[in-house]
Amino acid sequence: MFPRDLVLKEIFRPQSDSLHLLAPHIGKNPEAIVEMANKDQLSLWRDVVSRSEAVDRRTMAKLFYYHTPRKGPLMEYFRAHSNVIHLIRRNIFDVYVSTMIARRTGQWQLVGDHTPAVEPEPFEIIRAEFEDFRCTRMNDISLTREFFSGSPNYHEIFYEDICDRPEDCRQVIGEIFGVNAASEISTQQRKQKSTPNSALITNYSEVADLDCPISWSV
Repeated sequence: MFPRDLVLKEIFRPQSDSLHLLAPHIGKNPEAIVEMANKDQLSLWRDVVSRSEAVDRRTMAKLFYYHTPRKGPLMEYFRAHSNVIHLIRRNIFDVYVSTMIARRTGQWQLVGDHTPAVEPEPFEIIRAEFEDFRCTRMNDISLTREFFSGSPNYHEIFYEDICDRPEDCRQVIGEIFGVNAASEISTQQRKQKSTPNSALITNYSEVADLDCPISWSV
């Protein structure tokens, strides 16, 4: 989204990510970066950030709840030194459906017009499996909010407030970073799912009561 800055994907997952950007940036081979992503995440992040700051660039990365211990050194560093944007979904049923689609199609994100979407076959939702997923996700969200509570650099964005219009997403993020959203932020990300849940889920009438937003406090 920020053309002149270093924007990375899920670099802290076990296989790391964005290795084609990281390797020349910090002067390490991909194997060494993957090892750091698994054994010394804080050193990896500090190395990346310091090299960016040396040439007046910002560094951004995507982090999922399960990529690093919640109270580990990397999260402690983020709480003390980094701008953290927590993207929260109100409708966790929608998250679950998107996850199921990604597993079935192998498409975890769509970028640019050149990536055709794979249409998923309709599937069934098992209530107990979704309820386990929802419990885990709600716990992740609550504990993350608690961990960053009081941090002046912690921000929350609700996905449903920005997902339909890229302009709204750019505006919100621009306000957080203090930049002109129209001129400094662009995105090629596309929504993964456009088909209504009712048309995708074969037993939707049995689980429709689960397809609803959660009222998170602001």
